[in-house]
Amino acid sequence: MSPREKRRAIAAAFGLAVLLSLPYLAALGVTPPERAYMGHIWNPDEPNVYYAWMRQAAEGRFFLEDLFTTEPQEGRFTNPLWMALGRVSAIHRDAVPWVYAAARLLCAAGLFYSLYAFVAAFGATRRVRWAAMLLGATASGLGWLAPLIAPALPPDLTLYGVDVGLSARGGVVRDDLMMPETNTFASALLLPLFSFSMTLLLWLVLTAWRALRNTDFRAAAWSGLIGLLLGGVHTYDMIPAHLLWGALIVVVTALGRATWRTLAAYAVFAVVSAPTLLYQVFAFRNDPVFQEKGMTITASPPLLSIAFSFGLPLLLAVAGAILVLRRREWQWLPVICWAVVTIAAAYLPNLSFQRKMIEGAHLPIVILAAIATVRWLPHLKAPRVRGHRLRSKVAMAAVILACLPSAAYFLVGRCMDSVVTNNMNRASAAFMPPYTLSRDDVACALWLRDEGEPGAVGCLSMLGSYLPGMTGRKVWVGHWAETLRFPSKLNSAFGLLIVPMPSEARKVLDACRYVVDGEFERAIRGDGQDPRVTARESGYELVPVYSSGESVVYEVRPNPPSQPAEP
Repeated sequence: MSPREKRRAIAAAFGLAVLLSLPYLAALGVTPPERAYMGHIWNPDEPNVYYAWMRQAAEGRFFLEDLFTTEPQEGRFTNPLWMALGRVSAIHRDAVPWVYAAARLLCAAGLFYSLYAFVAAFGATRRVRWAAMLLGATASGLGWLAPLIAPALPPDLTLYGVDVGLSARGGVVRDDLMMPETNTFASALLLPLFSFSMTLLLWLVLTAWRALRNTDFRAAAWSGLIGLLLGGVHTYDMIPAHLLWGALIVVVTALGRATWRTLAAYAVFAVVSAPTLLYQVFAFRNDPVFQEKGMTITASPPLLSIAFSFGLPLLLAVAGAILVLRRREWQWLPVICWAVVTIAAAYLPNLSFQRKMIEGAHLPIVILAAIATVRWLPHLKAPRVRGHRLRSKVAMAAVILACLPSAAYFLVGRCMDSVVTNNMNRASAAFMPPYTLSRDDVACALWLRDEGEPGAVGCLSMLGSYLPGMTGRKVWVGHWAETLRFPSKLNSAFGLLIVPMPSEARKVLDACRYVVDGEFERAIRGDGQDPRVTARESGYELVPVYSSGESVVYEVRPNPPSQPAEP
């Protein structure tokens, strides 16, 4: 690429990233003045985990704990991305959400530019490069069709639109699994972790192919260094990465270029990238909390649902793959292998984290789709469009528009609709966190951060999801996966704060220094028993130590045993 082309690509990448940041400004704009917008437009529980890690790193910790559960921990987990962002957040005690938002923008821009540079490195024309970047930033699948096709589906077939978070079955459509890792648009919109790790995957694949094609040990070492970082940031991706190296070795062998140096190049990659991967295995085996979380089942949806969620880009990718294979353009074989290996890895048996390994599959799909869009579609009959260049532009515009509905539906019909309702449907049904908190609840959280003594906090999961990132404290219940035995602990929190169950309430009080009776606790409890009465029945006292409006922070104190009466 010429310097001018690089500047234009970088500017376009940042422009796309800025556009994806506008929904957050819109969410802030619709937040009522009496409430505090917490910086999310979808599933706050996931970024709140990252906030908690950043908060710990900002406090100077290298090894991080799971703050969403109160069990004793070894604290052996660490992550280079959140460590770096956390250290930057140390500039100010309120900087965590702002640094996270900046990282989301920068990682999205880095992903889009890396996608452009990756395609350029394989010799693609400029139109293919731009098509790949634009499709990567906008393309989604067919999940938006779920409400339309649901009546035609039989009762025994569930079709998941994981690009929009819906499922359809026998005429019924409901909220269901959303997988941002299957979609470059959603990853860039929502989660800097996925954007960053996908960027690393692009450079890992490129350096791996250079290492094997040219038996270049320096490129193998670079691939290993990228894998070293990737193994620390998003360890799941290293399984498909090793499988892809194996597939590329087979390709090089089939092309008649394999020598003993081919296997030596893989050995260099494996050795250089091994430390972080081995450390994660060590931490998993030696930290019971880390191990129990890692065993949370995240199975992949049926392959038909994955194909449905990739949609038109997948169909075009198949056409693009056929095109380059028929023309013997073997330089695109790594891209084809990448798509096949990553999707296959998501269905490896006996792995609890199956679906996490599909991350990055969308990248080779949009690259191959871009090839088909620019090089195949313009040759189809279009009698009213004359000239190859014009047909190419029309084809590109048509494909982008055809791939936009799911992205638009997810953004407007799912994200922004949930923002406007403050996620109340999901909060009441599954105790998911809201997008805004009352100013009184925020004041209680800030008091805990700045004035409270060390100790865990008991509350419901709606506020509990935010407290670790805001305060650096552990909570009794706060996240469906990070909180060990979440249903049981939520029931115990109910036993203290909602429906009096002294035996359950005692579990919370035994583990926590403070209890917050906030907006959601009061709303769900209604006219039920005051938690102070339940605590007293459980052998404890809840002593108010701070209040803002109707929200109260209680300190948990043992109820002194009654003294025998004097004779």
